[in-house]
Amino acid sequence: MKSMDTDAEYDPNFIDLQIFMTYQVAPKWEVNFLGNVAVNNYNFTPKKRSTSFGTTQNIHSFDVSFKGNEKDKFQTIFGALTLKHNPNENTELGIQASTFDSRETEGYDITSSYQLQSDQDEMNNPLSVGRFHEHARNRLHSQISNMGHYGSVRMKTNTIQWGATVQFEKINDRINEWERRDSAGYSVPQTGDGVSVYSNLYSNQEMTSTRLSAYLQDIFKFRTKQGMFTLTAGVRGSYWSYNKEFIFSPRGSIGFIPNFDPNLTFRFATGLYYQAPYYKELRITTYDENGNGIVELNENLKSQRSLHFILGGDYAFKLMDRNFKLTTELYYKKLDNINPYTVENVKIRYYGENCATGYAVGIDMKFTGEFVPGTDSWVSLSLMKAEQTIRNTIKVPMPNSHGYNFSLFFQDYFPGYDRVKLHLRGILSGRLPVTAPRTGYEQGYYQTSPYRRVDIGATYQLAGQRDVIMDRGIFRHLKSIWLGVDVFNLFDIRNTTSYYWITNSYNEQYAVPNYLTGRQLNVRLLIDF
Repeated sequence: MKSMDTDAEYDPNFIDLQIFMTYQVAPKWEVNFLGNVAVNNYNFTPKKRSTSFGTTQNIHSFDVSFKGNEKDKFQTIFGALTLKHNPNENTELGIQASTFDSRETEGYDITSSYQLQSDQDEMNNPLSVGRFHEHARNRLHSQISNMGHYGSVRMKTNTIQWGATVQFEKINDRINEWERRDSAGYSVPQTGDGVSVYSNLYSNQEMTSTRLSAYLQDIFKFRTKQGMFTLTAGVRGSYWSYNKEFIFSPRGSIGFIPNFDPNLTFRFATGLYYQAPYYKELRITTYDENGNGIVELNENLKSQRSLHFILGGDYAFKLMDRNFKLTTELYYKKLDNINPYTVENVKIRYYGENCATGYAVGIDMKFTGEFVPGTDSWVSLSLMKAEQTIRNTIKVPMPNSHGYNFSLFFQDYFPGYDRVKLHLRGILSGRLPVTAPRTGYEQGYYQTSPYRRVDIGATYQLAGQRDVIMDRGIFRHLKSIWLGVDVFNLFDIRNTTSYYWITNSYNEQYAVPNYLTGRQLNVRLLIDF
């Protein structure tokens, strides 16, 4: 079953090893170790591509032939050691130390020849013909180590928690990538003085820094004639040596369960939250006199800030002797010091500046319960509007502002025979903003088509419960065996994930949609030990 427009050889391989150990060194002392090694290799050799897009009155076809390949490798090693002490049943003290090593390697050298054709052109004249040559040899090595202390004390009505951490970071970044475009025999862009690449980027950066952070929180519970209250108040502070920034973040919340109906829960939360920048957010692109792109780091970049107001509630109830629950949340977030970013396929490019302000407002609703006795199903609806104003000149949607999202998950089984279960998933989501490669929102933005998808599946219990087969041989060590069949994207809807941009000799750009997979059949075997 063909579900992708691009004919290619995909050769991914993965290794993921995890370990968690606990050792009781004394009655009140415990040592924990958590380790993880992950190696992900992606080998991709494209052959050809054929994509049709547009409206029924104006259909375009995009045909490409490729040469070359891409090889990417992502390797992470993580280890954490914790020494925990419980002097009494209400107190816990601990010391933690961890280290994280990440190596990202991205390399590709791919040439392509393409033709963009309008099916309405009776003269068979292509809108654009040309060639691409994309090359990259990029390396990113991150080493992060930290050590900290945490603790908690439970009293009659209070639980106090605290912690402090020091973290050391070392980053090495090497970027060497360029892209050449040729349209109708002309190198793009045309300068009249020589042959130029369409874009290039170079980086040879190293960064070392230290972060200090600490937090203190108190959870206070008390009961009145009206009901049970839970108050949570805390403060978090941190300092980063690279940009010399100290941030102070107070936050608090209150929860209330009324006496007249213990199935009701109300909650309100507010606070000042910061998102401290990491290395990739510091990168800005500058250009020399020849137009070459060079990565520099913005030492003055500050943390993005958000003032939250969240009001929510839960209501649990029974209907026809079945359990149901309705959850609703309203929120408003005032955003400052925003570092805008654009998304190119799966790559995020930050502006590297605190040059925007914005807001996000919305409502989330979810209804869960036993629509069919003995099974859990749910339906949810989210409405959101999030905008940012960049450099006090242009107002655009936030990259994650899809406007609306409706989703559902429904389960059923044959009456009196619960070995066979059926399930249905559906999602409908709004448009997302996108920009042309290596441009900001100031040059204009576009919106993807709405996301729509329906999955359907069935599972059959081959063995389990009190089956005779489960008492024989190796099966006695198993709890159950299930066989499942799924049809993903049942209606074969062509959802757009990103765009492939081509340029003609007049420097006009065309956005060719990259579609997600179409209808797929999946068979799975689930064994529960």
